[in-house]
Amino acid sequence: MERANRRRHRKSSHSENRVLSDKDTLADIEEISLRPKYLEQLVEFRELFEDIGHQLSALESGSIHSEDVALSCSNKCFNRISRLRVLLARNQHGVDSSAITKAIAYLHALNSPSDISDALAKLPHKEQFQALSLTLNGITGVQDFLDNLDEDPIAID
Repeated sequence: MERANRRRHRKSSHSENRVLSDKDTLADIEEISLRPKYLEQLVEFRELFEDIGHQLSALESGSIHSEDVALSCSNKCFNRISRLRVLLARNQHGVDSSAITKAIAYLHALNSPSDISDALAKLPHKEQFQALSLTLNGITGVQDFLDNLDEDPIAID
């Protein structure tokens, strides 16, 4: 009787491991398949966030005299960022739809020149946006390193 219970437990344990393995495999496949889309959206995010930074910096410095134009452009950029679903769901920096919503609400609330004078510095989740933007540098650096390894393998004596 005890031997039969052990066999059943072994079979049950084996099937549970197989189910976990299948789930892990599906997660791995999903991760691999979404990687190009993630990178594409990361590049787009970086471009849009740089545009926002340029608009707000120009507004702060007085280079742009129309607050409405600069803020409207920044809002459009944030709205475009909010459509980068794969990036917002998979990044490790806490940039999600609620962070985008808070940034848009912040820009809508800017009223006076004193608000605008340090708009970029007080942007909600600014550090997370910057960290996500800089992620591309790290990915590019690692890819360049790996490409160089493929070209010039290191000889180990």
